[in-house]
Amino acid sequence: MRFARELFIHLPGRRIALCRGGFSLTLVMFAFIVSATAQEYLTLPVDEKGAKGFWGMAQQCAKDPATYQANKDKFAEYFNNYHFPAMTRTEPDKLGQIGKLREDIFRNILWKSSDPALQHDLTQLAFAYMGKIVGADNPPCHPAARYNAILTIGLLDDQYAGSGQPQKPYPPATKALTTVVDQATKGNRFPPPVILGALIGLERHAQYHEALGPEATAAMQAALLKLIAQDKPIQEMDRDTYSWMRLRAASALVRLGSLGEKNAVHNALMQLATTSKSLDDRCEAAALVDKLPYKDVKLDDAGTAEPLFALARDVAAAEDQRAQDFQEHGSGGMSTAMPGRSGPESYGAGSSDPNAFQRRITLSRLTDLQTALKQVKASLPAETQKKVDAVLTAMKPVIGGAAGKDMVDLRLAEAIHTMRDAINKAVPGPAKPEADKSKDPVF
Repeated sequence: MRFARELFIHLPGRRIALCRGGFSLTLVMFAFIVSATAQEYLTLPVDEKGAKGFWGMAQQCAKDPATYQANKDKFAEYFNNYHFPAMTRTEPDKLGQIGKLREDIFRNILWKSSDPALQHDLTQLAFAYMGKIVGADNPPCHPAARYNAILTIGLLDDQYAGSGQPQKPYPPATKALTTVVDQATKGNRFPPPVILGALIGLERHAQYHEALGPEATAAMQAALLKLIAQDKPIQEMDRDTYSWMRLRAASALVRLGSLGEKNAVHNALMQLATTSKSLDDRCEAAALVDKLPYKDVKLDDAGTAEPLFALARDVAAAEDQRAQDFQEHGSGGMSTAMPGRSGPESYGAGSSDPNAFQRRITLSRLTDLQTALKQVKASLPAETQKKVDAVLTAMKPVIGGAAGKDMVDLRLAEAIHTMRDAINKAVPGPAKPEADKSKDPVF
């Protein structure tokens, strides 16, 4: 499904979750929508009487190239005078329609048509108009309009899939998306919703990097790396949400299929696996190494093994605490805050038993960590590989127990305790400095 990994704003908030931590984005988007009611935003004139009536003709053009050739002017008039400007309206009921208007461009016209002439012309029209919406200033267009406009840009192709031809992103769109992400750390020219929309677009474009050319992919990689390297949240964003945004940048980055100069892409993932506030985001960042090529690559302990071993210890400690809490309180159905996330979550959420241990958290974290360790193992020194094996061996019973139904919750909790001890023995953390006894009071 083409829209499976993007966001819709029919109403303030999100329709499809992109990752485990995506809920925090809802609050950000909602805040931008709500704050917009107290501000003035640019709305472009909409021809309700004339151009609006050409929608049926536009749909027919998508089905029949001859109809398009006979009605090219009316086709352009419909989009430029009604459809595109309608995406800038700010009335509450109109805001809810912006996402559908965006969908219609692709589902009912560009993806339905097999006419290269129509696709080429509408792609150019859409790119020009959406750029106007995204870049408008003093006043800007509404955040929902700008967000949907940048998503539209991200979906534009130079060559659309169909009739056996390969999909190829629209080069000016790739450049525009890259520019937005490149500017993200330089000021507030583009608000977070626009930056997020650009990241979603680049993640799609990166899938077809072979069709983009080396210059475009190099610029994309540089912009994404710069955003990931910026640890301090941009534009006073919430740290959790900003961490999630950097994770989306990393997801786009790895789709380029390159480790980067001096393993820059790999190093960026290790940075996220170390510095992200959320333990779940750290695990997901580590697992992204699975999409990178490590053949004949040598990695050192300081840059790779130590961050992953630290993550293993942190995951083991967090899971051990959850298991201990469950043993003490789980039978009473107590709720707990999921580590790395805000808000209460019952151990049995997603299960028919409200008192059951929340296995999916355990399984998700350990599976991500397992993926990362297996992927980089062969590139690490021989002695370090033995430590990796020890950690993987320690995790294996818990992964199997969490994934299956044969191990009861209390047995799983005990297995988690054993795993924690085994991981700490295999890859112990740095020794804690001893207290200075000379400063102890005499009496």
